[in-house]
Amino acid sequence: AVGAFGVARLRAPDVGRHALRDHRRYPRFQLGVAFDAACQRLFELEAELGKDLPQLLGHLIVADQDRAHNAGLDHAPSGEVSVARQQHPVFRRGFADELGILDGHDAAVAQIVDLAGNDRPWITTDGSIIYISYHDAKNSSLIRVQRSENSGVSWTRVGDPVVGQGSTTGSSTFNNIAGPIVADSASHAVYDVYAAGQTGITKAKTTDFRKVFVSRSFDFGKSWTAALVYSGPAGTTNGNVFPVVATDPVTHAVYASWSDGSNTFFSASTDNGATWSPAVIVNIAPATTAIFPWIAAYNGTVDVVYYGTSSSSNTNTASWNVYFAQTTNNGASFIQSVVDSTANHTGVICTQGTACAPGTRNLLDLFEVAIDPPTGKAAIVYVNDLLTTDASGNRLPQTVLAQQ
Repeated sequence: AVGAFGVARLRAPDVGRHALRDHRRYPRFQLGVAFDAACQRLFELEAELGKDLPQLLGHLIVADQDRAHNAGLDHAPSGEVSVARQQHPVFRRGFADELGILDGHDAAVAQIVDLAGNDRPWITTDGSIIYISYHDAKNSSLIRVQRSENSGVSWTRVGDPVVGQGSTTGSSTFNNIAGPIVADSASHAVYDVYAAGQTGITKAKTTDFRKVFVSRSFDFGKSWTAALVYSGPAGTTNGNVFPVVATDPVTHAVYASWSDGSNTFFSASTDNGATWSPAVIVNIAPATTAIFPWIAAYNGTVDVVYYGTSSSSNTNTASWNVYFAQTTNNGASFIQSVVDSTANHTGVICTQGTACAPGTRNLLDLFEVAIDPPTGKAAIVYVNDLLTTDASGNRLPQTVLAQQ
């Protein structure tokens, strides 16, 4: 890992391979890539320092792990500049951000954001703004949201998607399963999805997660308004896991998907999450049973993926495959296909976290789909535990990438 990025002055006497190796006289650069600010290009540092290249003289961004200083290769007179904030005049606004270059002040470090304890953390971005959501796993199941406006250097706790929602709050405190948080970079709306519900009047004691909610914020997470997307029959659960939400960055429509343990459902909103279309079942035979959905949307196309089996339920005899379903009309119809005809798991897929029996949670929570904007094609990451085993014969989960 690189400890610092800085702006260096490269002068003629310093052009040579020794500048990389003689740590007694020069800082040792651990990353062999630099950025020529004048020519606005990246190049291999070691290779080109070994040449007599006058065009390299001037300002360069270099990775300086030992943070050494000398007269030959040193930071510019302005000192430790913050490249990511374009404080140095050699950068045009936005260029360094696009490269993702940080200096020592912004180098990645671990930090504790909340001491309350957390579970189910999710992250999303809206330009330079970062949001994370997570369960308060110590005192309740309330969903907390933190926002950073400086690449994660500092965080501010904002509003809560559950609190302040009347009866929805009452049936969701201690009684919810949190899905991902997503942001629309055009409208700056933020959405958070969760399943909640209770079977009786005793708070925090009975739950069935039969309702799906999407909370939305239009003031960068400060305040939230929850909308009921779906309410299933009493005694059912829609936390098979997780309820998921996605936004279309072109049309700004919002989409939700979830599973009741038998089928995967879909609903759409075209008014920024205020109202939702009637839920429809996505999966069809041979995916008789479908769980574990994920969703992505771009330019009117919505892709839903899920684990499906021809078995009538999630049992020890089930053989599972990865399925892909696509709609271009907000869920009026779907075209379903199998991603891989070879099974990725046999037996029960448990969605109860640490309560799962050995071998039933091998697929973990690693299942997502994304759409490539230039091509519109999907990429799917999932887990297959039938590819290899350890010396004792236990299945070893393997991550698989499938692309259209």
